[in-house]
Amino acid sequence: MTSTGPRLQCLYPDAGTRALAGLYLNACWRETAVPGAEGCFVYANFVASLDGRIATAAEPGGRLGVPAAIANPRDWRLYLELAAQADVLLVSGRYVRELAAGTAQAGFALGEDAPADLLAFRTRLGLSPRPAIAVLSASLDLPIEPLAAARRERPVLILTGGGADGARRRALEANGCEVVVAGQSRVQAAQLLPELAARGLRFVYAIAGPEVLRTLVVASRLDRLYLTTVFRLLGGDRFATLLTGERLPAPAAFRLREAYLDQDGAAAPAQLIQVFERVWR
Repeated sequence: MTSTGPRLQCLYPDAGTRALAGLYLNACWRETAVPGAEGCFVYANFVASLDGRIATAAEPGGRLGVPAAIANPRDWRLYLELAAQADVLLVSGRYVRELAAGTAQAGFALGEDAPADLLAFRTRLGLSPRPAIAVLSASLDLPIEPLAAARRERPVLILTGGGADGARRRALEANGCEVVVAGQSRVQAAQLLPELAARGLRFVYAIAGPEVLRTLVVASRLDRLYLTTVFRLLGGDRFATLLTGERLPAPAAFRLREAYLDQDGAAAPAQLIQVFERVWR
């Protein structure tokens, strides 16, 4: 994508227009980010409809997935640009199982089909060609094939709880995956982040869905949220939204850092690209 592609109207903090391609490819991005207590800077990215759907079921009883009505190549480009800044991609065990079943939206970000300019960007920053993969899985019920394939391109770390199955752990380790205990019955954010930081994986891109997002938010470990809101209402009874589960013990406060209107006349649907930063009290 070049500067002749879609342009965004800047709404905050500055006016004017910006090219969509390269919006997040700032060589100083990592230098200016302020890491948390464990030395990690954690950020997440979602695309949602106006009524808050990040995933819906295409048919009654079907699996939840990103709706085709809001998935679009412009948002996907920004998703990949954020991956280009990361040391590690934080994913869920369910995502790995979907990869094996062929039902995932896409493979691990910046894989074999990665845009050349994003790989070149990482090279200029002195980063590894591709970010590592960190999988959160309490059960270790993980298919080997997608992990073994990823292991040929990048490090793969499995974060699990203390009660994980020993045979499954040994099978993963035999295929080159490092398995680390980072919690008791389930993975805890306060334990997984020091494990990542100890391996030099300090810029953590959480792309694992609402359950992992909740784990990070409840533990006050989410530093920045990237949210694309597509101007479409979807409805439907079966859906996922940003956070699941019980009400948070205390609201997690954020401030608006950046906002862009993507309403190019040749592109549909229109969408609002927002960047929120956590307010630490």
